[in-house]
Amino acid sequence: MKPDLNMAQLVDVDDRISLQSKFKLIGLSTHVGPSIKSGHYKATCKRDDKWIEFDDEKYSEVSEKVALATPAYLVFY
Repeated sequence: MKPDLNMAQLVDVDDRISLQSKFKLIGLSTHVGPSIKSGHYKATCKRDDKWIEFDDEKYSEVSEKVALATPAYLVFY
């Protein structure tokens, strides 16, 4: 997964000046388990250039490499 998302190619040329087309990844949700109906969800969020993984009542700092290598269920830009 890439930490930057550039949507410029999808924005009409006339709208590029008024619309933001570049975004930074700030969070993602992951799912671990055998199926979508069963398993466990975690969230990883970026704050002050650090990535924090939230797992129920536990949280810990993870490297950007680990955060971006995790298969994401949802991404937030």
